[in-house]
Amino acid sequence: MKKIMLKALIAILITSGSSYAQSQQVSDEQIEQIIERIEETKARLNLSDEQAEEVRPIFEENVQSSLEILKSYGFERGQKPKLNFRKKLALRRDMNEVRDNTDNKLKTILTDAQMQEYAIIRDERRKELRNRLGL
Repeated sequence: MKKIMLKALIAILITSGSSYAQSQQVSDEQIEQIIERIEETKARLNLSDEQAEEVRPIFEENVQSSLEILKSYGFERGQKPKLNFRKKLALRRDMNEVRDNTDNKLKTILTDAQMQEYAIIRDERRKELRNRLGL
């Protein structure tokens, strides 16, 4: 049952970017990686079933907003645009705004300890993304 729910969540996350998602092809390997990340996050945060349901739409919105921002700066599958200093600062500002919005919503659901662990997870993933994007 949990696998089915996870696959449904993955489908929502993948299709949530409408035009962006349509232009992207997601492999089975990528889906498995996403499932692993969701499971890892749920385990590391020790989310109750109720909390997991409450945070799902917040994470979906976070993914959607982040994808739209990256696309607006020219990041698409296989494309890494060269950004000048000002564009990098603007990208950082936009991504931080999404992060802060997500954090504010999560604070109403997660405990302080869970928020601290989420901050660690978020920073790890941000570093991974920066490395992949070459920033």
